[in-house]
Amino acid sequence: MYADGITHKGQGFLEADYTKVLVKQLDEIFDVETSPFARGKFGTVRRAVHKKTGVQYAAKFLRRRRRDQCYTKDINHEIAVLMLCADSKHIINLYAVHETRLETALVLELVHGGELQTLLDIEGCLTEEQTIICLREILKALQYMHKLNIAHLDVKPQNILMNGEKVEDGLKLCDFGISRVINKSSEVREIVGTPDYVAPEVLQYDPVSLRTDIWSVGVLAYVLLSGCSPFAGDTKQETFLNISKCNLTFPEDLFETASSAAIDFITETLQIKPHERLNVEECLSHKWIKSSENGTESPASTESSVEKPVVIENEAPTCDKPEIVRSSTPTNQLPATPPRHATPKSVEKLNDKENLHCTPLRSNILSPSVEASVFPDAPTTPKVIRKASPLYSNLRKTAAVSVNPDAVDLNGSFGTSPIVTIVVQQPLSAETLFDDQQQLVLNNRNTNGCQQRICSPD
Repeated sequence: MYADGITHKGQGFLEADYTKVLVKQLDEIFDVETSPFARGKFGTVRRAVHKKTGVQYAAKFLRRRRRDQCYTKDINHEIAVLMLCADSKHIINLYAVHETRLETALVLELVHGGELQTLLDIEGCLTEEQTIICLREILKALQYMHKLNIAHLDVKPQNILMNGEKVEDGLKLCDFGISRVINKSSEVREIVGTPDYVAPEVLQYDPVSLRTDIWSVGVLAYVLLSGCSPFAGDTKQETFLNISKCNLTFPEDLFETASSAAIDFITETLQIKPHERLNVEECLSHKWIKSSENGTESPASTESSVEKPVVIENEAPTCDKPEIVRSSTPTNQLPATPPRHATPKSVEKLNDKENLHCTPLRSNILSPSVEASVFPDAPTTPKVIRKASPLYSNLRKTAAVSVNPDAVDLNGSFGTSPIVTIVVQQPLSAETLFDDQQQLVLNNRNTNGCQQRICSPD
């Protein structure tokens, strides 16, 4: 099924023979900067300039051993996925691989526009036409992967790169470290992803599928249109409960100008049962996604906005206080009128770029004493506010927010002046899961939804 040199090793992993792209002496071909322009908990990204052509690349250095565990298989899998997707113009390209004694370096295409999350941090949210462009580009990337029976499993703004300053310049999907091959002969059950974007079947430790990505696409559409997360709660466990029950609302102040086609697309993708969601082909052929192709007028300009608020299943609780979260590409200072999500550079240390990989929420599958592990190489999605308070709405229009970098506490929050509190969501890992909460909420599904049971992590 796959190209020569790439084989399926089971449990969703691929293995690649990458000797054709292996570079023994990286510094003979590239001038690699010593200072990284991006840093994660287990890797760094440095600019690499080809000595002959002058073309710039992004060299992603990944440690093969992390927390006394070998991650060679995960890195090899990511290389295999990149090699399989080399012909897609919507997926980041791999040019070379270099190995040191402790690290593996992936020489990748350098996309100069940065992360989509950075644009979202600045603008707060996107227009409906911009959102359609973003979704269409990402759906085409997923379409290419899904034809290969590969699920990305971590679709979010931080893993979407912009070719230029505007979304109209094109987008590319990146970070395939937790992607998995979906094979009918063997089920893949893993608790991986990012809290705000993870699908219900992942939390319930059910088999993941290609339509697990479609749930994340629905969340992405909601976030791009509103600047807010559809399921974010005051705690991680509350967020997981909102996801498991699909507590989805469309507040009037956030979706006042949204078209009915946009609301329909989101609800069709955010279905609890995977088989009830659209597949990637149906998403691309949805009337909302097709509306602005070839210069066609967008639904927002041709249809009246839907009645608000719209409630799907159970209404989710809203946050009482505003929260502004970090960007994965922090800015040096906040603008005079702060965007919906603003990030001080001092909080960059908190960005460990870890993914959710915790004890499953079904107690009949794994014991609560099972130790959680971490997939560290993709950044976590910030916890965006569900609804800003009137006080914060007024402050946004009249006051600048100044940040005291010395006020950062262990919970990821930091002081502001005069009265606004800014909260940063820390990466969810084995340590923060138990140290911060000291309890693990295990959900047993029943006919009424999710029933909570509190168990000791010991």
